[in-house]
Amino acid sequence: MTGLAKHNNIAVLIDAENAEKSKLKDSLDEIAAHGRITTRRAYGDWSKPQLGGWEDTINELAIQPKQQ
Repeated sequence: MTGLAKHNNIAVLIDAENAEKSKLKDSLDEIAAHGRITTRRAYGDWSKPQLGGWEDTINELAIQPKQQ
């Protein structure tokens, strides 16, 4: 097997309404140690005020927000 064939592709799907955004970077770093993160999505009702502070985090960590 070549080096590329050994890599695990990982999708990270985040429940933004129940996740702590302050711990996301550390969590993504740990997950990346086990393979290549190919998809980063955060699901939530982005119209809710409680998710208003997520904009900087999702931009910094290249997470795609999905309206749920």
